[in-house]
Amino acid sequence: MKARQICRLADLIRGHGSKQFVSYARLKGVWHRDLAEPVTFGQIVDAANDKFVGLNKVGRARKSIYDWHRIVPWKNLILGTRAATELIMQKISFVIAFLVALAAPALAQKAQIEAVNAKWVELFNKGDFSGIAELYTADAIAFPPGSAMVRGKAAIGAMWKGLAEQAGNPKVITLEVKRLGPAAAREIGTFSLTTKGPSPKEISGKYLVVWERVRGQWRLAADIWNDGK
Repeated sequence: MKARQICRLADLIRGHGSKQFVSYARLKGVWHRDLAEPVTFGQIVDAANDKFVGLNKVGRARKSIYDWHRIVPWKNLILGTRAATELIMQKISFVIAFLVALAAPALAQKAQIEAVNAKWVELFNKGDFSGIAELYTADAIAFPPGSAMVRGKAAIGAMWKGLAEQAGNPKVITLEVKRLGPAAAREIGTFSLTTKGPSPKEISGKYLVVWERVRGQWRLAADIWNDGK
């Protein structure tokens, strides 16, 4: 009896083609007509998900179920509003969780890098250029505009000390942090400085920094900047 009912279920689905849906009410009607007794949505799903055990000896059943399984997998059918809604919500929840999992590390990196930038500005305003040097990796490289590359954190600290004699009041704004891995990131931002002298003026520009995590702390590994928006 069970094989006959599943055959009718399969024939009904085959008759609708691969791009249409079969309603739960329609399936329930076929099932109820043959069994002459009430049937639940769960019973229909159980039958459809039975993997057709024991049906291989029934030629018609085997062919019907094979065609149904190949053309319209039962999981892709809309067998009722409630079931469909639950399935859609599960998929949406999975996608949201996946996107959050991807975004969380990048957001954490951005917050940590902005904290180091704030420390850099604080040290610059205090005139603590040895402290600024410690915010760079040992083999860091700086690319000041119109000048030669500066290698090593000690030399970079000295470079900033010389620049502080000409300008001050640094401000930096992080625009973007791209995660390059668990221990690396690329930051893009804008900066401004105010020149010293009888006629101070503001200099603004953009910068790019490659960051490396060293013993759990973010450090500048490559620092390049120039003027202009």
